[in-house]
Amino acid sequence: MRERGSKRPVHIVVTDGDDARCQEAVKELLKETPDASLHITLLSRHRAVGKENRLRGSNVSILVPEQDPHLEVLADAYRNVRIRAGKDAPSLADAYQAVQISEMYAAMLLATGRADGMLGGASVPSARVLKAGLQIVGLKPGRSVVSGTFAMLFRDPLAGGQDVVAFADCAVVPIPTAQELMGIALNTSEIMHDILCIDPIIAFLSFSTKQSARHDSLIKIQEAVALVRQREPTLMVDGELQADAALVPEVALSKDPDGMINGHANVLIFPDLNAANISYKLVQRTSGSMALGVILSGFAKPVNDLSRGCSVDDIANMICVTALQTGDFR
Repeated sequence: MRERGSKRPVHIVVTDGDDARCQEAVKELLKETPDASLHITLLSRHRAVGKENRLRGSNVSILVPEQDPHLEVLADAYRNVRIRAGKDAPSLADAYQAVQISEMYAAMLLATGRADGMLGGASVPSARVLKAGLQIVGLKPGRSVVSGTFAMLFRDPLAGGQDVVAFADCAVVPIPTAQELMGIALNTSEIMHDILCIDPIIAFLSFSTKQSARHDSLIKIQEAVALVRQREPTLMVDGELQADAALVPEVALSKDPDGMINGHANVLIFPDLNAANISYKLVQRTSGSMALGVILSGFAKPVNDLSRGCSVDDIANMICVTALQTGDFR
């Protein structure tokens, strides 16, 4: 994945350019792929950061938002973005201040075509990245929601043969509606197919398998399954399913003998953010699996978020994920 991502001729902006981990990730990535076509810009408070950390080469740039000679143009473009969104236009002075914030500046580079994707959040709360993406980049046509996926990479295949399973939504929507669950499933299937090169097999999870229990909370899950099938009839999707019926063929044979998935699910759509976030962290910390993400999807252009606890490898991986997501837009 890193090799594929680093060879895309695209421009990715990393907003946390003063974070030593981001600088190290860029060096590591370009060192392991010396023929990289990927161009990376680090946003910084001072240009000297490149010399101080030996960041050299035609594939790396250092940008200080406050020193951009096109800042007034970006500020005016930001005002127009807010007007088109139906919001009150900020004053030019307020817009000028707003676009100097690293995340807002990076999002404006995407909106004006000066960059192809952005990655941030290593040193700031995720809300800042999401706010910039939602305010400026907006949603992809035909999508109703932004969601966050973790791809769990297992050392040993699961009972159904899966060595990669995507968990969603782990980051954005606390209590999704049926329509939002459909959007989360579509977003995540796209990540599975385009980034990980695996055909998605989608299970909507619950405490019930095909109405083995009765509860009002199951209705929206059943509706979401129907919506996905109506919207994308070629996708393999089923639910509601308990996790073991989704992942273990032997259990699926017992609980859901007429089901479509038969224990081979590789995309798990959780009923809410609590369940998804708790589950991915439990799996990551107790199974020794690697959690790739959070991969955001649903934006009109690639916007991704890093955990403030991310490692150098996490950042290098997510730079490449962001580069691969540009495939839809070039």
